[in-house]
Amino acid sequence: RRAAALALGTKGSKAHLAGLVRLMRDGSSQVRKAAEAALKELTGKDLGPEAGPWEKWWKEKGRE
Repeated sequence: RRAAALALGTKGSKAHLAGLVRLMRDGSSQVRKAAEAALKELTGKDLGPEAGPWEKWWKEKGRE
């Protein structure tokens, strides 16, 4: 899951943003960090390491 999240961040495609947001609640801190890094790369945003702000962003703006 960690490697997949990191790979998605380098692809430049926003098609997997929802999955990355879901990974922000993963049980592994390494997976969460990788998902956060990928989200930052793909969105240009830094909403921090907690899932809540990313989920809120996805609900309000991410699907645009």
